[in-house]
Amino acid sequence: MRQELATGSGASDVSAKWDYALWQMAQECSRLIDHYCQLEENAFLASGSETRYVDGNGRAELWLPWPATSISAVSVDEDANETYTSWTQGTDYFRWPYQDSGMPTSNPITRLDVNLLTTGSKSVWYAGQRS
Repeated sequence: MRQELATGSGASDVSAKWDYALWQMAQECSRLIDHYCQLEENAFLASGSETRYVDGNGRAELWLPWPATSISAVSVDEDANETYTSWTQGTDYFRWPYQDSGMPTSNPITRLDVNLLTTGSKSVWYAGQRS
């Protein structure tokens, strides 16, 4: 970040003594983005692997309440008995915005779409709490 700041300001170098101040400014900018996007604080903070639950909406498109950088697994409670069935990315659902596998993207995943093109039985995200 120091090099980018130096290049952008026309300076030849920015000393390491500014690291803490730069870190603080980056943190403040991040909180402003959270607030502007009406997300909880640290919504964009990568925090490793975690399980999150989303209420189903009975539709083919499910908007996520937070942006995701990656999704490793999706499981769905298809009959409201708290037993979850694994869905397969590309077969049962797609991540949105759509991206080719293996291609990097700077856009976070903000929606999951049921794959309506397959002959499978999936047609909607089942409505209900934590479904």
